[in-house]
Amino acid sequence: MIRQTPYSKENEQRNNSEHSANRALPLSGEPEGANASFISHSLSLPLQSVSVVFTLLNEGCTIPFISRYRKERTGNLDEVQITNISDLYNRLKELGKRKETILKTIREQEKLTAELEAKIYSCMDSTELEDIYLPYKPKRRTRAQIAREQGLEPLALAIMREASPNPSERRGEAPPDLPEGGGVPMRTREDKGALNLPQHLSKVSASLSPPPFGEVGWGFRGYPPRHPYRT
Repeated sequence: MIRQTPYSKENEQRNNSEHSANRALPLSGEPEGANASFISHSLSLPLQSVSVVFTLLNEGCTIPFISRYRKERTGNLDEVQITNISDLYNRLKELGKRKETILKTIREQEKLTAELEAKIYSCMDSTELEDIYLPYKPKRRTRAQIAREQGLEPLALAIMREASPNPSERRGEAPPDLPEGGGVPMRTREDKGALNLPQHLSKVSASLSPPPFGEVGWGFRGYPPRHPYRT
């Protein structure tokens, strides 16, 4: 009785796909063709063998199965060589996804040219790709910047005057571009956005404020902290 190995069943299931061994390679302009050419050059392996490994991996074949039962199709590539192809292939596929995201972003900005698109597609290095994308990468905006863009800075300044403990500052007076009536209306969407600006502006004044006095026991405030080596 012939013992059936775990790979025997997988081997039988793929007997009908032998005709794909002589399948023509993709055109050089297509992603798969570019990936195969790049890996073939990088690993010094035959282009036909690399393309066959692509096909088998996409069909769901495992690396041990390919190295043991598809030697005639891969040109006798061993498991280490197929593993190297698989690792680099996966990296290039992730790079391809990143390219599509970048192209979509630049296309939405209406700045995508045929030359730039070709340059992005031909790039095979993630660092180089990000360098190409850098001039078109949207800059992150802080909540304070968004509030300024919405015209909420006068309201934020009014909120700061309301909350200021300095009696010399005007309290309850609306800024020139707000309705008269005193006081600052709260619980509005505008106020919530404007509150982001005082938080941003207070960081500057906080660094200029003197350090607070220490506290000794309960009920004693306003005394500076005692030196640990003085009695």
